[in-house]
Amino acid sequence: MHAFRSLWLATAVGLLAMAAAHWAGERWPVPARLPDSTHLIRATHYTADVSAPDFWSRVNLAQASKDFREIRKAGFNTVILIVSWTGFQPRLDPASRSEENYRLLDGLLTAAEGEGLDVLLRVGYAHDISNTPDKLHHDRAPDLLRDPTTRRAWLAYLEEVRKVASSHPNFRYAFLTWEDFFFFDYTYAPEEVRLAAAKRLGYLDFLRKLPAPTYSAYYGGDSRADRMHPIPAYNTPPIAAFSRFWDEWLLQVFTASRAVMPNLNMEVRVDCDPIPTPKRFVCHESTFDLGGVPDATTIIYYTPAWGADNNGDLASADEALARFRYMLEQVRRHTGNPIFIDQFNFVDNTPGFERNTRIDPAQVGEFLKRAGDEIASKTAGYALWTMWDVTANIAANGEFERSLDGWKATGATVMHSPENGNDVHLKAGGTLSYFVREGGRAGVPIRMDLPFTLRFRTRNAASPRFRVEVLNAQGERSFLKEDVTPDRNTGVVSLEGLPHFGGRETLRISNQGEAVTLDGILLYNSRQENGIFDVEGRPKAFAADILALNRHLAERAEAQPEYGASSAQSRFVEGVSPDGWVGKRATFWISKGGGPLVLRAFVPDAWAGYSSSITARVADAGTVEAQLRPGMNQIALPTPQAYPALVTLECESTVTAQRFTPSSNDHRPLCFVLDKLGPASAAR
Repeated sequence: MHAFRSLWLATAVGLLAMAAAHWAGERWPVPARLPDSTHLIRATHYTADVSAPDFWSRVNLAQASKDFREIRKAGFNTVILIVSWTGFQPRLDPASRSEENYRLLDGLLTAAEGEGLDVLLRVGYAHDISNTPDKLHHDRAPDLLRDPTTRRAWLAYLEEVRKVASSHPNFRYAFLTWEDFFFFDYTYAPEEVRLAAAKRLGYLDFLRKLPAPTYSAYYGGDSRADRMHPIPAYNTPPIAAFSRFWDEWLLQVFTASRAVMPNLNMEVRVDCDPIPTPKRFVCHESTFDLGGVPDATTIIYYTPAWGADNNGDLASADEALARFRYMLEQVRRHTGNPIFIDQFNFVDNTPGFERNTRIDPAQVGEFLKRAGDEIASKTAGYALWTMWDVTANIAANGEFERSLDGWKATGATVMHSPENGNDVHLKAGGTLSYFVREGGRAGVPIRMDLPFTLRFRTRNAASPRFRVEVLNAQGERSFLKEDVTPDRNTGVVSLEGLPHFGGRETLRISNQGEAVTLDGILLYNSRQENGIFDVEGRPKAFAADILALNRHLAERAEAQPEYGASSAQSRFVEGVSPDGWVGKRATFWISKGGGPLVLRAFVPDAWAGYSSSITARVADAGTVEAQLRPGMNQIALPTPQAYPALVTLECESTVTAQRFTPSSNDHRPLCFVLDKLGPASAAR
C-alpha cells in the first residue's frame, strides 16, 4: 500500500551555494579511457537502507518482488540498495556481522534478479536506525586511516558484503560516496572541536608535511612549529588547505577499500566551497579520476542548484540544461572514466534548502527530454533517489518487521502473516510507546516549523478507539487526544497537529477499545517529494517524461528488434542459456521492427508427451498463454504500443533432460529452446 511507503531516508546531498567557475588551482592529467557506451544504467534507489527496520512495509520479499516488477515496467534496469556500515557490523570488530541484514541483502539481490534487474550497492552508508551499534558511523569514520582496529573492521565489512553480493550474477558494482565522510561538517563546529578533529583526522600531520611555499599560500608564514591549526572555519581562506587534505583522505580510503572490493567505485563531490575576498571557490577536481585506478566509474550527482543563484528562483529548461551540460563537461575534463549520475535530483524539497534554485515545474518535462540526450551521449546512465515519494518517518520499525525493537509495549503481541508481514495485536488497555532519541532520528530530514502527523493502519476490530499522548523530556504531557478513531473505509488513523519532535519526547498510543491489530506507524511532518510517483502511488506531472526518458535510453543502449539463441547472449537479456535453452523465465527488450511479434520455441521431437504452459507478457500490450508441444511452436504475441518494449516469457513448469533421455547429465530446469523472438516477418 503506497500510502504507507515508509522507507529510511538519507539526508540529501547538502548543497552549498555553487558557482560555474572552478578554483583556478592545479590541473590533473586525464587518462585516455573511454566512457562505457555499451550499457546505460537506468536505476532507482529501492530503499535508502537495507538495514533499516521500516523498509519494511516493503521488506516482505514478496512485496519487494512486486515493487521490483513495477520498477522494471517503468523502464529501469537497475536498483540501488544502501548497505550501512554500522547496521551490517554492529560492533567495531572484524568478526562482527548482523546475520539478519546479510540474509535480507541476499534476499533482495535474488528478488531483483528474478525481475530482471541489476543491483548497485552504496556501501559505507552513514545512517542506521537500530540501537545496536557500539559506535555510530560518524564516530568510526575519522579513524579509518589512523587506527588499525577501525581499518581492519571496515575492510572486513566490505569483504563480507562483497562475498554475498558477488554470488549473484546481477550484482554490478558497489560504490562509496563523499557525503558519508563529510568532514566539512567540522568547519561549523567550535574551535576546540575543530582542533581535536584536526589531530584525530591527521590534518596536523598533513600541514607539517606541506612544502613551505604551499603552506604559506594557505596560511601565511612558514614556521613548521606553528602548524597546529584547527580545521578551518567555514568560508575562511584555509578552507583550500582542508579541501586538499580531505580529497587526499577520500582517495586513500577508496584505494584501500578497492583492494578488498575490486569493483568498487566512488561518488565524488561536484559542488564547491566558498573562500572569502577575493571571492572564489575551492572544488574537488583532484578526486574526479579516482586516483587513476583501472576500470573505474566516476559517480556524480545532479540538482538544479548546481552553479545557480539559489535565491529561491525558478530556472528555465534552457538555463538548467546549460548548467547540467557544463557540469558534465567539467567532470569530463578531469577523467576519462565512465560517468554515472547516482542521484539525478531534478526535483527536490529537502528541508533546510528551500531557497535552492528549482526548475520551473512547467518546464521540467522539456528539461528531461533534452537532458536525456546528454545522459545518453556523455554518461553511463542515471539513477533517481527513489521511484516513489517517501515519508520522513521518525518512528523506527513502525512496521514491526523487527518485532518490538525500539518500542515499549504492554498487552502487545507481534503477529506474522505472508500477506501483511509483521503487525501488532494490541489488547484492550494495551499501549505502544516510542521514545525519540536526542537529535531525532539520524538521517531523516524534518521541518522545524511544522507540527507532526501520526498515521497507522488498524484491522480486526469493530470499533477501535485510541488515546494518543506526547510526553516531553521531563515526562510532562504536552499533547493528549482521546477517542481517536480510524477512517471507516480504510481503517487508517490519521491525526494531525502533534507537537514538534526535536528529541527526547515519547509518543504513546493506548487502546481504549477492544483488541485490535495495527502497524504501519508513521510520525512525520515532511515527505521527500523527488519520486516520480507520490506516496499514494499516483504519477507526478513529469512521470510520463521519465518513462519516455527510460524508453529512449533503453532503445539507444540495449533493445534489439529480434533475438535468436546467439543474439540473446547479452547482458540485457535474462534467462537464455548459451545453447538457447530457456528455463522458468526469460526477459527481453524489443526495439521496433517490421510488424507483429512472434515467438518460435522449439521442444525436441524426442520428448514425447511433453507439455508446458507458457505465458508471454508484452509491456503494455497484454498477455498471451499457449501450450508448448514437441517440435517447433509458433506463438503470436501482442503488438507493443510503445518501443522499446519489455517482453517476459514465463513457463508454468520445467523438466530436466534426464526425464526423456536418462543418459543425459543435464540437470538444468528446462522449458524450450529459443529459436526466434521478433517480428513475424522475420520468423522462418
